[in-house]
Amino acid sequence: MMVGILCLLLLLIASAQSENISVGELKSVVKLERELLHNLRIYAQELETRLRLINGLSSLDCYHMGRELYEQQKYHEAVDWLAAAAAKYSPTSPHDELLGVSLGRIYEMQLKVFKKLNMRVEALVVLSRALELQPENKLLRSQQHQLEQQEPVHPSPASAEPPSKLQKQCRGNYKQNTYLVCELNDMLTPFLQLAPLRLEEAWDEPYVIIYKDGIYEREIGHIKHAFEHCPSSARLWTIAGVKGCTISDRFSVITTLLTDRIVDMTGLDLHKNQMFLFEYGPRDPFQLQDLYQSIDVNVEAIESTAILFLNDMALGGAITISSQQMAVFPRRGDALIVQNEEDIEYTVCPNVVGNRLVLIKFLTANE
Repeated sequence: MMVGILCLLLLLIASAQSENISVGELKSVVKLERELLHNLRIYAQELETRLRLINGLSSLDCYHMGRELYEQQKYHEAVDWLAAAAAKYSPTSPHDELLGVSLGRIYEMQLKVFKKLNMRVEALVVLSRALELQPENKLLRSQQHQLEQQEPVHPSPASAEPPSKLQKQCRGNYKQNTYLVCELNDMLTPFLQLAPLRLEEAWDEPYVIIYKDGIYEREIGHIKHAFEHCPSSARLWTIAGVKGCTISDRFSVITTLLTDRIVDMTGLDLHKNQMFLFEYGPRDPFQLQDLYQSIDVNVEAIESTAILFLNDMALGGAITISSQQMAVFPRRGDALIVQNEEDIEYTVCPNVVGNRLVLIKFLTANE
């Protein structure tokens, strides 16, 4: 994108400096100026989002993200993540040295990326840093000699392919609805009148809401333990990359109380007396409807779905409606209530770093 912005800027300057400019050409200059400002705003938003996400992660997280992008052959994106990993590295951090990711290993990963991009100068700089840490490393010395003898070539250009609408929404780049409300819900049931829950509207049509602290820490630990010790008879075979387990609503006192609270939050009846637990790692986006079909759930009988989030995500993991300007980024303890409609598809965005564990309950309208 930055290359396109620079081209527009050069065209604008050249046109503005011309003394003999017609009305039509002046209109073209104005159009170019507007396009330039629009692209600059988009680039600034994307850069701000990327830096914000990187700044919230550790050196170890950035390294694994850069390595994942390298394996996906997204070399230009890997450059930024590995640079952040090297900048954030601390020899006193237990997450860096003890878990097997040394600064030298980060430099070696950077070297691989730079070589793929034909970035000879950058590769030599990283090699010299790696050799300062490992001066006796013969393999690094050999690579340094090969690069020094290599004829300079043009670096590989970054892809000019713009992100899709879904990718933008998964990254949080969309126009948010400012008319949505945040309030304490003290309606629907006597329980909520005594102990209101904080409700945030995420979208109005279809109706999507988030309850903050919809599931408590003690309950999260209990549910995680049940998932980790799921018997083979209760395991679910769903879509690729997703592990599942089902437990009864009456599995324990905690699951019974949790089920009752979900009913209170929605004012609806239970579709099945089961809880569905799913864990999914980094993968392509998938539709919630595909997940429902894989476990043989009658979607037509479902009024709403409650999704409770049992862990935080370092990066990624949003849920969006690709046909709408809506995306939510749930945190640990949140309860997301989505209204099921035949023509609405809810998309689970990729987990960029880490695995997501959720609990799902299906609800139906009161008879």
